Amino acid sequence: MFSIRIFLLTALFAGFINECPGQDSYLVMPVTGYQIKVLDPGSGQAGGFDAVRFYLPGKDQFAANIGVQHHPFSGSLDDYLNLSKDQFKNLNLKVIQLKNQDGVIIGEATGKIGGLPASEELHFYFRAIKIDQCVVLATATCLEKSWEQDKLKLVPVIDSLSPTK
Repeated sequence: MFSIRIFLLTALFAGFINECPGQDSYLVMPVTGYQIKVLDPGSGQAGGFDAVRFYLPGKDQFAANIGVQHHPFSGSLDDYLNLSKDQFKNLNLKVIQLKNQDGVIIGEATGKIGGLPASEELHFYFRAIKIDQCVVLATATCLEKSWEQDKLKLVPVIDSLSPTK
């Protein structure tokens, strides 16, 4: 069994953030029966960071996952799109789509990365939005061979990324 740092999507995506102005926010998982307070480091956080990770149950030695990252970025969203194109090229990933649609970058790519068996390809689907001097990037990753099944759960979560202000 190979080892790779992977993050899975939790509990049938039944969770949601319960937020009231002036009160703490909670991730509420009604199907699995728990809630947890959300840690929001705020916009003053120095450097990039992972804001949240979600998991799907693993299969075929891989776990489909969603990650939300904050990237300090002073350029425009189009600059970020061009940077993404360069990164995909450097990683030898096949770009399926990559566009700036009404101020939201939407992208999809496939390819192999280190740490996986030579026969395994991954499928990536993501959205990126710009908030102040930060790009918030939500990425879904799964095995290419399971994309048609996993996308039914992954894509709606990624597509829900939007600014609150």
